[in-house]
Amino acid sequence: MKRILKWISRIVLVLFILAFLFVFVAYWRSTNDCDRLGAAQGDKMKAIVYCDYGLANLKLADIAKPTPTDDQG
Repeated sequence: MKRILKWISRIVLVLFILAFLFVFVAYWRSTNDCDRLGAAQGDKMKAIVYCDYGLANLKLADIAKPTPTDDQG
């Protein structure tokens, strides 16, 4: 029984470490696109955008109209 608890605790610890590394790498690779919102050229549209969490951080901005690719309907 001690051996099973020992292995389970090791597996849980490894999973916590992997989850932390995944979240850290995702945060590190994320970009803040709010700096590029004003750089829309050509066809523009109004959109509600957010850069941080929370309703207070919503704002109305002009962004470039998205163009669908061939495989999008």
